[in-house]
Amino acid sequence: MEAWKQGCKGLTVYVDECRTGVLVSTDKKDTEFKQHDAPKRPKELEAEFHQIKVKGTNYGIFIGLLNSKPYEVFAFSEPNTDKKFIKGIIRKSGKGEYEFNSDTYHVINLISLNGTAEERTFTLMLSGLLRHGAHPKFIIDWISKAELEITSFGVSIARILKKYISDNTESKELCPNCQSKIIYINGCKECSRENNPNCTYSKCG
Repeated sequence: MEAWKQGCKGLTVYVDECRTGVLVSTDKKDTEFKQHDAPKRPKELEAEFHQIKVKGTNYGIFIGLLNSKPYEVFAFSEPNTDKKFIKGIIRKSGKGEYEFNSDTYHVINLISLNGTAEERTFTLMLSGLLRHGAHPKFIIDWISKAELEITSFGVSIARILKKYISDNTESKELCPNCQSKIIYINGCKECSRENNPNCTYSKCG
């Protein structure tokens, strides 16, 4: 009717997917696998230092932040500070050299703090994933599934990265009690209670 009202002399109707390239639906999800470069690192990044204990060992975790999101990670065991949390900056002081500065704590050459080659490689890989936009929740899942010889070291980083996940972010897991979705609340995986309002499942419980 609209074609007739407009005075058209002919009209053709194509059904979606009847001919390749004739009609492209805008409702379909883009399944193309896209790769991209990491944003260039500023000389200085806001950063936060966390100290955590895993299996009796203290770990110091430095998280560099770009636009308030985790961009890089440095970690080492047995930090020589009694501070649990410190805000500061991570400054690139040279090629492959980074230092942490705050009013109360200063550490030079962060990469060298990792005691073993495996730990250095591990943190470099995690930083690479973060810099290319990987969400912390995927990194945490990867750490939990990987068969690592540096398990405690990896777990310590995963626990800190959980602090940077927004509340109500969904995990791929389902609640073992009621099969509801698992969500993050204050960095902890908890049941969303979709299927059972009374479920109290929590991995931190």
